[in-house]
Amino acid sequence: MKLENKKLLSILLGLEMTISFAGCEEIKDYHTSQNSTTYSTSEIETTKNIYLTEQSTKEKEEPFIKDEGYVCALANLNLRKAPDLSSEVLKVIPKFSKLKKEKTNGTFDYISYDGTYGYVSHKYIEKLTNPYVEVDISDQTLWLYKDGDVKLEADVVTGKKGKYDTRLGCHKIYSKEKDRYLTGPDYKVRVEFWMPFDKGQGLHDASWRKTFNKDDYLNGSHGCVNMKYTDAKEVYSEVSVGTNVLVHG
Repeated sequence: MKLENKKLLSILLGLEMTISFAGCEEIKDYHTSQNSTTYSTSEIETTKNIYLTEQSTKEKEEPFIKDEGYVCALANLNLRKAPDLSSEVLKVIPKFSKLKKEKTNGTFDYISYDGTYGYVSHKYIEKLTNPYVEVDISDQTLWLYKDGDVKLEADVVTGKKGKYDTRLGCHKIYSKEKDRYLTGPDYKVRVEFWMPFDKGQGLHDASWRKTFNKDDYLNGSHGCVNMKYTDAKEVYSEVSVGTNVLVHG
């Protein structure tokens, strides 16, 4: 970038106000607010375009480093063919999906999703803790992962569909309690293992529940993830405050 363009850019990036008149813009230095210089609209647009192009090139040229692990999508993500916002979109990844990350350059991450490899924006993903819990509502299954391996796979019953749905999200356990009563407008139940993760919804044993069939959630809980006693006990022994609970499906 030429020296005169750099001078204009430095003013643009520290912009206090822009006053349009007669096809030109008067730019005031944010730091001094004393001197003003007049540039044409075309000069300003050209400088902006040069800057954006250089920034895009810089991002693509940033070296990637190995950074393996599983992450959660915090928003609907475009999976791109190259680490560039103008690159072809291979797939759109739904919010709160689990992705396998392989490397990063701090701006883009190289990941795999549903058999497809590509690049996503680094700022919209969150690395899952070790261990972490995953709950698939559509499959009514919970997995406990530790050191990259499945330590437990368990049948669960989530919130009553359409009324008390268990909320999707990349949650975190914020408390652990034993021998706790859970109460609501129309219930009061005792649980041995209580692990809340989102505004009163949590993981717990449900000794009163006789079955854990795939369709039991059609008349399920008030939002919590009901578990068999032995499964809840194992999860309780492995997780801690701050452990991720990824709920999707």
